[in-house]
Amino acid sequence: MLVLDRSLGLADLVEPGGLRELCTSFHALFGLGMRVHASDGTLLAEAAPESEYCAYLREFPEGRRQCKQLRARLAGLADTPEAPTSVRCFGGCAYLAVRVLFEGDEMGRVVYGPFLPADSAGLVPSAAGLGAPLDAVRLRELSGSLRRVDRATLDRIVAAFQRILDLILQGGRRALLTSDAHHAVVEESYREVAEKNRQLRETTERLQELDRLKSNFLATVSHELRTPLTSIIGYSEMLSQGLAGPLNDEQRRFLGTILEKGEALLRLISAILDVSTLDASRIALQRRSLDLRHLCRRAADQALVQSSRKDVRVQFREGYIVPPVEADPELIEKALVNLLDNALKYSPPSGVVEVEVGLTEPEVDEDSEVGFVLLAPTRRYVEVGIHDAGPGIPEPELDRVFDAFYQVDGSATRAHGGLGIGLALAQQFVRAHGGEIRVESRPGHGSVFRLLLPLPPGAET
Repeated sequence: MLVLDRSLGLADLVEPGGLRELCTSFHALFGLGMRVHASDGTLLAEAAPESEYCAYLREFPEGRRQCKQLRARLAGLADTPEAPTSVRCFGGCAYLAVRVLFEGDEMGRVVYGPFLPADSAGLVPSAAGLGAPLDAVRLRELSGSLRRVDRATLDRIVAAFQRILDLILQGGRRALLTSDAHHAVVEESYREVAEKNRQLRETTERLQELDRLKSNFLATVSHELRTPLTSIIGYSEMLSQGLAGPLNDEQRRFLGTILEKGEALLRLISAILDVSTLDASRIALQRRSLDLRHLCRRAADQALVQSSRKDVRVQFREGYIVPPVEADPELIEKALVNLLDNALKYSPPSGVVEVEVGLTEPEVDEDSEVGFVLLAPTRRYVEVGIHDAGPGIPEPELDRVFDAFYQVDGSATRAHGGLGIGLALAQQFVRAHGGEIRVESRPGHGSVFRLLLPLPPGAET
């Protein structure tokens, strides 16, 4: 058997592109900058985008010089002990230098950072020698761009990276040995690869089968749960209407609770099935010409039980007749029902939820899905505005209300229940049609959700 040359380093055993991809993946996953150096200090790979905090400090010539010196020091820590070495820069950021060992030999080192230790009270950069005063307010603002991490988490990240790198190094060592081995070894390697590919294909097919079984299981369970639940709700409604005899007040209250919880459970079952459609690119549309005013009234009828129970009135504002849109009626109706349910849920008793339908030419928003469509200046949209009189949404939360499973009040004692996917589903259903849902809100002044659907070509003028 051939003996591996002990002078080999990381660059000999690891393909540079693969090492860069590995660093990039870890940075994307953990938000921690990484630089991999060979044993002689040569930079082999990095995934360390400069933070706004560091960029500000590097605006000063002396700051750039000190940063350069620190990087050189980290790359050339020849006396790095086996345990990780923690280093602080003049700006207060922390770095961790870790030796890469393979079969007892040092192959190089990995530098993690910059980051802010979780137990650190804050950043206190040294202004000495920078040649200009530091803006303390701006520094505090920019320090939020740094990853804050505790030592235990950092140790786990380091251990995970080392384990993966060990596997890559073992693969590189094997490749070098195989390249010098007999042709039979090459054939054996090919057979192993073919076997792994066969196993991978079998695993993929099995996963596809499991996905199909999951879908069938959900459909079956949904049917089996909905059937008795529909009967429970139906009989409860008949009892509450006195069809089986008069009821006293306490019995009516109990039946009201059964109806409320049964309908909530029915909505949860439907929502769980809809979770699989959260990816708008996978939604199959059955488009046809739709009158959104009529569809809004149908959605309001579905929400009638909830609105009457909460003593909240749904009111339609009279407006202009709008052209029909080309859309999937089932999905758009679900989106409208989810928006109305959300408005009713947060509206106070005796409140009013207002619905209006009109035409609009929304302003271009850099983060908007609609913005690309609006490159054509004459493109118009049908807009459904749903106004509620609820408590409103704080401005920092507006960008997150459409995230799946997100609750503005995520505490265990929150006043309003639900899975937190109704708005996410509505947004994805509308985006699948090339539209979008936008929200406007202020605490104490209610919220307005605007559903935008593009008009078909030829119907925009």
